[in-house]
Amino acid sequence: MFEFKSHRFWLYFFYCIFVYGCTGMPDKLKTADRLIETSPDSALQILQHISPNLYKSPSNHALYDLLLVRAMDKMLIPLKSDSILDFSLNYYLTHHDNKQLAICYLYKGRKYKYELHYDKAMDFYFKGLDIAQRTNDNLLLGRFNLDMGDIYLIQREYSLARQKYKLSFYYFTKIKFQPQAFYSFLNIGRTYHAAKEYIIAQRFYKKGVNNAADSLERASVLQEIAINFYDRHQYDSAIFYFRQVIYYPYIGNNMAVRYSYFADLFLDLRQIDSATLYAKKALNFHTDFVTQRE
Repeated sequence: MFEFKSHRFWLYFFYCIFVYGCTGMPDKLKTADRLIETSPDSALQILQHISPNLYKSPSNHALYDLLLVRAMDKMLIPLKSDSILDFSLNYYLTHHDNKQLAICYLYKGRKYKYELHYDKAMDFYFKGLDIAQRTNDNLLLGRFNLDMGDIYLIQREYSLARQKYKLSFYYFTKIKFQPQAFYSFLNIGRTYHAAKEYIIAQRFYKKGVNNAADSLERASVLQEIAINFYDRHQYDSAIFYFRQVIYYPYIGNNMAVRYSYFADLFLDLRQIDSATLYAKKALNFHTDFVTQRE
């Protein structure tokens, strides 16, 4: 009798573990999903401690892969292969989940955008935007338009870029998503700067200074003001703003960009020692292809 009860106890015990293994995973995925926007580092940590071997359903597998890509993108970790998105994309395509499918297309597009394959990126953006418009998800619509605006700006399609940035600003403002709304507004100014309409660009930048919510946003707009003065050959004003922004925090390759422009400025002023100093400093920070070439 005792052995029978003991055997039944252990069966029940392992059954509980099995059930927990089946149900615990979705809870962790839901937690990671909730943290993606506000605490992507925490979301990534949760996802990295989940073993893919514990998947009990294709839906969990698809969600995990998509969340991992989103968290990595938020943390500026490059996605070496976009194949990680293929399972998620195919799953949501066959299960007609428009929102998740649109998100897959967004990050597929970003993968190609980061690799400078703009035609491929735009193919995915157009597909995703068409689907996102059926969901009425303002955050998603804002992100598609923001990314597409970036590519149009790079391709010197300034009018199209401006239209996309204005749309992204509209969608982000509608849901009071301040950071993305701020950068969308700042990018409108960048389209005027790129078109050499410096006075109009400066108007946007001055408004941006007043609307900056933190030091990172303020640094971004001060950097654009400095570059705008530099390209107008107003070197005294450019130096004034560059000296300010040097001490502000940065993300990505922004510090390299600041030092690179500072080097250019001193080179134009024929102050060779200072130009050399700041050029070398630029290479001590994360640089992209354009910064290295300069």
